[in-house]
Amino acid sequence: MIKEKNLALSGNQVIGVDPATGLLHSWTFESDGGVGEADWSRDGDHWVLDADGTLADGRSLTETNVLRRVNEDTFTWQSVEVESISGSVDKATQRAAWTIGGHQAPVYEAGIGNLTKDETPILVHLGDGQSRQVALIRLPQPAP
Repeated sequence: MIKEKNLALSGNQVIGVDPATGLLHSWTFESDGGVGEADWSRDGDHWVLDADGTLADGRSLTETNVLRRVNEDTFTWQSVEVESISGSVDKATQRAAWTIGGHQAPVYEAGIGNLTKDETPILVHLGDGQSRQVALIRLPQPAP
C-alpha cells in the first residue's frame, strides 16, 4: 500500500522479463479495478517506467515514472509526465472523440477504424469554433 497526503493505493504488481521483447516489464492490478503496465529502462542510477493504464472509472492514463534508490530500505517514486485521456465513442457514427489531460479543448475526433492505422487524418476542434484536420502518426517504439 502506498499512502501520500490523503491518497491510498493498494493492489498487486508483477515485474518480470517480457518474453516478446526481452525487456523488464510490469503489470499492475489496483484494488479499485484499475490496471496498467509499464516498460522499464535503466538510466544511470534510476529506472524510468513508461506506463499506460486504465483507471477504475474507465479513463486512460499515460505517465512516465522515475524510481530512484535512496538507500537499502528507501526509494523515491516520481511521476514526471502524467496525462489522462478521456473520451467516448458514438455508436451510430463509429467516431471517437477525446481530450487529453482533463482539458476541455482541444477535442480530437476520428473514425474508430482509422485509429488502428499507422497514419490517419483526424479532426482537432480547437474550442474557439475552429477545427483543423491533422495527421495522427503512429511512431515506432524506441530501440532499447
